[in-house]
This record gives sequence, C-alpha cells and structure tokens, in this order.
Amino acid sequence: MGVVSKMYCKIWKKDFAKLPVATKELIFRDLQLTYQWDRTEKTDREMLAHMSAMHRSWRSKQKKRHFNVKSLDDAIASVLAGVDSSDWQTMCEMWDYCG
Repeated sequence: MGVVSKMYCKIWKKDFAKLPVATKELIFRDLQLTYQWDRTEKTDREMLAHMSAMHRSWRSKQKKRHFNVKSLDDAIASVLAGVDSSDWQTMCEMWDYCG
C-alpha cells in the first residue's frame, strides 16, 4: 500500500479522502491488482483512512530523520529516494514554516 500511496499522493497531503475521485479510482485499481476484496462504500472509506494514517506516519518519520537534524538548505538537498525533488522541497518549506 505504501508504494501505491506515494505514487498518487503528494508528500504534503494529509488525507486521502480529499484526493480527486479520479485519483482515488486509480489507487483502488492498483490495490485491487494485489489485494482482492469486494469494493463497497464502507471498504473504500476504511482503505482511505488506513492509507491516510500510514502516510501521516511515514511523513512524521521522514521529518524526524531528514529534516529536524539539518538546516533547511541541507534538508532540501537531501531529497529522499522515490520522492520528487520539488515535492520534497515543498514539504521541507512547509515544515520550516510551521516549526
């Protein structure tokens, strides 16, 4: 699920439920290729909630590991593997602004 979530959700997004419907459909399509389940409104909500929680946890871990121990410029320069550099810069700037 983590790989799928990183493909479709920018690092600074917090809630998968707020993604565009078309994006959510792509997520469910990819997940159904791996995990077979009967899609219902309830299971869709549960999956989005689970993915949102996983994404927030991952973001928090990245902040602790790669941002809190560096200057803003150093943090921006140490973009994570698999994360678009402009997305990483945006996230670092948001963390710097919010403290």
